[in-house]
Amino acid sequence: LEHVDIIVVQNQTTTGSGETFAPTREAVSLAVKSGITVVGAAGNASHELTVEARHDSGSILVGAVRRGGAMANFSNFGRRVTVAAFGENLHTLYGPQGRMDTFGGTTGATAQVAAAVALMLEVNPELTPREVRKILIDTRVTTAENADVGGQLDILKAVEAAKLVPRAAPRHDDALKLRRQVQKILRGEL
Repeated sequence: LEHVDIIVVQNQTTTGSGETFAPTREAVSLAVKSGITVVGAAGNASHELTVEARHDSGSILVGAVRRGGAMANFSNFGRRVTVAAFGENLHTLYGPQGRMDTFGGTTGATAQVAAAVALMLEVNPELTPREVRKILIDTRVTTAENADVGGQLDILKAVEAAKLVPRAAPRHDDALKLRRQVQKILRGEL
């Protein structure tokens, strides 16, 4: 975890995101508190994320939109979904020998948001997970057709906004302290 700035969580349940389960939610919350931005798939069951809304871990939960920008009918939704990206007919590498195929779901949308977060952290490495999430919320394009999945990601606006956040003096001392404790636990030193 020493050089990890982003974690992508792709596990889902039949009704929610991976954060439906308390142990996953607690691990995500710990990562966020230690200064790691966590981006997770909202899930593909067309359900409202009620458990995640009651227990906000601080992560970025990603819904899916269709090419026209409207909510994809399979995407989980609700006020806990931070932002959405394209989730249908994504042309991507698939399998061995560089074969191409189509892919989708909130998993495909999550990869796009995680890439946007990486670009945001590239232009401003001092952003906290809270700041990253706020920027995504402030720059998303929200319409009546996509509001339930958080509004559509606008990568350019998000990266431009990330440049404008003042850089902090040494990186978040409390988060670094917590990250060092987690590292010691994982190495078996505690």
